[in-house]
Amino acid sequence: MQDLQKLRRDGKSVAGGSISVLMDILKSLLALIREVYIIIDALDEVQNQDGQLEQICLTLSGLARLPNLHILVTSRKELAIEQELSKIPSPQLVSLFIPHSQIDGDIRLFVDMSLKEDPKLSRWPASLKDEIKSTLLEAADGM
Repeated sequence: MQDLQKLRRDGKSVAGGSISVLMDILKSLLALIREVYIIIDALDEVQNQDGQLEQICLTLSGLARLPNLHILVTSRKELAIEQELSKIPSPQLVSLFIPHSQIDGDIRLFVDMSLKEDPKLSRWPASLKDEIKSTLLEAADGM
């Protein structure tokens, strides 16, 4: 909290602070709460430009040492993500890797419901709807 107050006193915005100062502030705030749960859904959707995946995992690693913090990360099963998350030594970190087959099932269900319930799409011929569904599922390939 003192770091945050210092930033305000010095006339600097919190957004302009360094990552380490912001992390210290976050850790100070998290220490005030009895139990903290952070959920990161679809980590595989991070555009890993400029090492964003590594930066996220490094940040999680810095937070994972807090005994009151519990972290849940969901992702498709990808080697780079598994490797980065394995570097975080914390019993409070749980990683759920969702298999492509399950994602394909969710996509299939969504497409089926959309083709059935959309007023315009539902009037289209069954053969066209089947072609749309197969094309979308093939192109999605577990995305």
